[in-house]
Parts: sequence; C-alpha cells; structure tokens
Amino acid sequence: MHHGGTFLRPGRMNEYEAKQVLRDAGISGPRETLLTDDHIPDDICYPAYVKICSRDIVHKSDAGLVTRVSSREEAAGAATDIRQRAHRAFPDAMIQGILVSEDVSTGDSRELILGTTRDRDFGPVVSLGIGGVSAEIYADVAFRALPLRKKDVYDMLHELKGRAMLGAFRGKKPVNLEALSDTVLAFSSLLTEHPEVVEGDINPLLVDAERAVAADAYLKVEG
Repeated sequence: MHHGGTFLRPGRMNEYEAKQVLRDAGISGPRETLLTDDHIPDDICYPAYVKICSRDIVHKSDAGLVTRVSSREEAAGAATDIRQRAHRAFPDAMIQGILVSEDVSTGDSRELILGTTRDRDFGPVVSLGIGGVSAEIYADVAFRALPLRKKDVYDMLHELKGRAMLGAFRGKKPVNLEALSDTVLAFSSLLTEHPEVVEGDINPLLVDAERAVAADAYLKVEG
C-alpha cells in the first residue's frame, strides 16, 4: 500500500520507516540520519540520540541500545558500541542501521503516548495518554474508535487523570493543545486511509508550548 508515495511494507516497521510514514501524514519528527556504517556525518545537531534501528528489536531502551550523546566523537563511539551490543543480545535480528536522531525535548516538553490497536468489538481504536518510560506504570490512557473529530481529542485529554500536567505546571508553559490535536487527527486520518496499519504507537510524543513531535515510533502493517 502507498501513502504519500511511501510504500507501507507488510510487517513491523523500524523506527526510521515508521517516522517517514508519519511525516508523510503531517506528523512532525526530529531531524535524523540513518547510518549503514559507523561514519557520523558533520551536519548532525547535538545533543542527539544514537539508537539501534531494527524491525526485530522492540524495546531498544530496555536493551541498552539507546544512548544520548553531545558530540560527533561521542556519537561515533556510541554507534559502534550499540551495534556490537545488539549483535550480542539479538544475534538473529536483522539490523537496518544506526539511527542518529536530534534530541527535540525542551524544558517545557511533556511526554505523551499516541497509539492504535484493533479492538475485537470496535475495530481500529486510537489511544492517547501519559507517555514516556512510565506509560506502562501509570496506564493513564483514553481510547476512541475511528474516525476522530477535534472534540474527541479534547474529550480524551479531559479523561486523563494526569491532564493537569498539560497546563502551566512546575514552571512549565502550557502545551500547545492545537498542535497536539492536529497531530492526533493526522494520526487518525492515516489509520482511516490505511486500515492495514493494525498496531503502533508514538512514544514519546513530545508536546510543548510550540509543537508536537514524534520522538520515537513504530507501526505494524497487516499483510
């Protein structure tokens, strides 16, 4: 299947592939480069995250395959180290490369999770909740069946127990709810146009006073 000229290959996409599809759908992502060797280009902005990029490795952070770096030299060392660790920990995994991704977090950023799954009764549903590494602990998530309207997005936000963190909170500016709503609706439109996308999430979806950015993502395509 095609979306905006991008082929949606069956199976699980790696992070780089998923974020390309999201960009085509109008969802912002960080500036990033996929390396097939460990040569680090000169045009990368720091700080950045160096990550393994593989369709077969799901929890990169838990496996120690994500490192935050502050320079080209650190990035080069991290790329080599992460590639070696991935081969040791996941010897059967196909590795598509090393992803070097700009750290787009700011002092005002909040981490949300935006996802989709197939519900037995309702079909494709969108989930929106408090994200980051604590997402599974808090399980603070609201769900809606497709398609979504703007009112649905605001209703979902209102259902979150942690919704107060989206306002002025501990010295942080309120998040840009319009940018957040636009991102959720763009995700909903992508899923409506492509029902073969059966699973996936953006975690974290970083939202601050200016914008919403998909910092990490995966998509699974039926086929």
